[in-house]
Amino acid sequence: MAADFVVRAVTEFAGRLPVLRNRKSLQWLMPADAFEDELMQGIFDSLVNFLLAGWNVVVELFNLCGDGALLGLLVWIVFWTFGVNWVKLRETLLKGGYVALFLIAAAAVLVWGNIAPPAGGHHIFFGMPLSNYVGKVVYVTALCCIMFLCGSVQLSGCCGNYCQFEEDEPAEPESHAASH
Repeated sequence: MAADFVVRAVTEFAGRLPVLRNRKSLQWLMPADAFEDELMQGIFDSLVNFLLAGWNVVVELFNLCGDGALLGLLVWIVFWTFGVNWVKLRETLLKGGYVALFLIAAAAVLVWGNIAPPAGGHHIFFGMPLSNYVGKVVYVTALCCIMFLCGSVQLSGCCGNYCQFEEDEPAEPESHAASH
């Protein structure tokens, strides 16, 4: 299905990423004797080592998220933290949007339970077997809790300048006299 395709694509992509071990793999960038000054050569070497370490972190994160579930959870967290204006969403939720959110979550449980029942007929959480729909309620509730935690992080200001949203100016209504 689509989920299997995504898992295979991410796994293949992570397998193709080269793991850089030392400066010799970056000799095409700049030859070792390009700088006459030893200080500049040392700074360049440090910069190259820093970039190598960063690249290796990215490769290992792709390898960690290769099973698809962690990648989906990471995308969920990034979206609700950086892609949503929680100031406006909070106002909407306080005006009655919680009802719509509850109905969407209930629909997600019902559809997910019908489309993808667990392999053994039940989910196991902390050693307890739960039926299909009860397990899906646990999953959807966990996703909603993560969503609200991402909102609280953004509203607390921990994201700083990464979550600045432009405020829309309300359009000024034309006066009736100006249209005649």
